Amino acid sequence: AGICGSDDDLKNFRAGHFINSNTGWATGHYLGGGPFTSQEYVCKTTDGGIAWVTQLNNPDWGLSSICFINENTGWAGGSNELWKTTDSGNSWNSQVHYFAKNIKFLNSQTGYLANGSNIYKTTNTGENWFTIGNTNGRDISLIGSNILYTVGGFGSMTKSSNGGNSWIQVSRSISNNLLWSVVFPDINTGFITWSGVIMKTTNSGEIWKSIYYDSSHYFNRITFVNNQTGWTTSGQILNKTTDGGLSWNLQNMNQPGSIEGIEFKNSNTGWLTVEPSGFGYYAVKTTNGGENWISFYAYNYHLDNVEIYSFDDLNIGIVANNVSLVTSNGGLNWQSFPNTYSFNSSSRDDGNNLYACNFNQVYKSTDFGRTWQLISNSIQNSVTIIKMVDSNTGYLAGLRGSLLKSTNGGISWVTQNSMIGTQIRSIAVADTNCWVVGDGGIILSTAKGGTIISGITQNNSLSTDFLLFQNYPNPFNPSTKIQYSLPNNSYVTLKVYNIIGREMQTLVSKEQRSGNYEIEFSGNNLPSGVYFYRLEASNFVQTKRMVLIK
Repeated sequence: AGICGSDDDLKNFRAGHFINSNTGWATGHYLGGGPFTSQEYVCKTTDGGIAWVTQLNNPDWGLSSICFINENTGWAGGSNELWKTTDSGNSWNSQVHYFAKNIKFLNSQTGYLANGSNIYKTTNTGENWFTIGNTNGRDISLIGSNILYTVGGFGSMTKSSNGGNSWIQVSRSISNNLLWSVVFPDINTGFITWSGVIMKTTNSGEIWKSIYYDSSHYFNRITFVNNQTGWTTSGQILNKTTDGGLSWNLQNMNQPGSIEGIEFKNSNTGWLTVEPSGFGYYAVKTTNGGENWISFYAYNYHLDNVEIYSFDDLNIGIVANNVSLVTSNGGLNWQSFPNTYSFNSSSRDDGNNLYACNFNQVYKSTDFGRTWQLISNSIQNSVTIIKMVDSNTGYLAGLRGSLLKSTNGGISWVTQNSMIGTQIRSIAVADTNCWVVGDGGIILSTAKGGTIISGITQNNSLSTDFLLFQNYPNPFNPSTKIQYSLPNNSYVTLKVYNIIGREMQTLVSKEQRSGNYEIEFSGNNLPSGVYFYRLEASNFVQTKRMVLIK
């Protein structure tokens, strides 16, 4: 507030640059003129920030970055254009139509620009720019004339030691997508689900390899009873594997509906919670590994954040956001126990105790979910997941990327790690090792650190397979995104063809480093119809179908 001659609270800085203790510029936006309008501006101070004078003011530029190399020459960038001034900001001229999240100039000739997808470089004061890297970098740091760092969302960082000619990943993630679920049936073997992909590690998370892909599914739950036998859910679909995830077979539950909670005690006995499209909630049981299922009507209304726990053959509990359902006769009859706690997640320890959390509190139940006792109400982070290992050790994680640990049964919690801006989605524990996965493909683990309390580090390994994923959205109008993954450096071509095989557009044709890539394809100039996109990299060739509907 109080910048550029205004004392209201509607003006906000996005970026600023001072060239000395008195002279500086700032970009920002003003939310005046109505609830859905804004003014973008550049303003200048010559008295150390006490007073500001507006130099640019336009509703459409979306200014978010600024850089000056001396008192006269500078650049301002945003969502539509890159602007340059040579008279201390009194006048500005448009240079190129680039989205510029961050601008850094080494000298009057050489500069760098990051837009969240690519890194660009100029050697002629910004008149022309060329791509020097495909990263999700949003900010650039220059060290001397050759060393560059870029950082982006979800903890990603890249480095160049030769002025941008080549890049290495200082940290990386498996995928730009969110990772939904992680499970470790033993200390070495783990599985992760995201979108239609299932990935596996056999060395405690050192290397993850894609072992299964199905574009028609969106895997959101995965559980294993040993390193060979497991189940995964996708909406109303339940699949089973008996060969360590290499192949999956559809199981018929005889109870249509969305699968929420899943628990298998062994390779034969398991429980699901299923919500049909109409009213009602069911607990579904198998005693022969999923070949046959028996349905038990459990509740009348919609439930959120559902988990199911089988304590023995007779006592089963279902914990949801504001109610617990309990049976003491194997599912024939259910009692409901409402609460007002708004649970985000629940977990069971190695005995019969249940734990649940909302955003800043932890509760415990010793009677299968009938009653709950508040055991911790001093959590400062917005937690959405709880995972108890035993009656003493447990973990909390959530919206702000924080991972917390308790060693006294959930009474007090100590922060283990923080990845600001990353939501953790799932936690797995095997022996004394802990793994968490979340948005942006982030994996954190203690596998290298030994003890759980310390040593949480980001896993830096990618799949060892080439992957080409189904475009999203599909069908699309007018644009769609295509993602692919390279396990090693390769010359890559990605082309789009029409239905008779005529090449319509080349999206990529160059050498690329190992990593994950996302390309946006626009069909603005094409008619509606079926198209194909084809990826060639090393000896890998794959083609997928997409549909443009206008």
